Amino acid sequence: MIDNPDELELRFKQIHKDTLGYNSNNLPVLNFQNEIALLVEMGQKPTLGYRLELVNNNLLASDGGAYISMNWVAPKDNAYLAQMISSPCLLLKLDRGDYESVLIKDSKGNLRVVAD
Repeated sequence: MIDNPDELELRFKQIHKDTLGYNSNNLPVLNFQNEIALLVEMGQKPTLGYRLELVNNNLLASDGGAYISMNWVAPKDNAYLAQMISSPCLLLKLDRGDYESVLIKDSKGNLRVVAD
């Protein structure tokens, strides 16, 4: 979880370090008194065609945890793909709440990520 502007800037720079034309003025705007950011990463993949998708915009909070549903999308086995290393990720803005961790489940209900 990203809960301050310096950490957001650092993570954003890490994501875009190899992006041509990157401009640090394009940072997402967050009010860190009321919001936090969550960076969800798939890790390095051997081709294009991987992505993360929110199932819905609902954040369910209970028992000290916040729950988000996401789809981990992989390309079809027979798809024609560029052979290029990719690192799919999704940066989410969340309202601050009374939760200590964020748990992300995939569309099958499998726990994929626990962020403290």
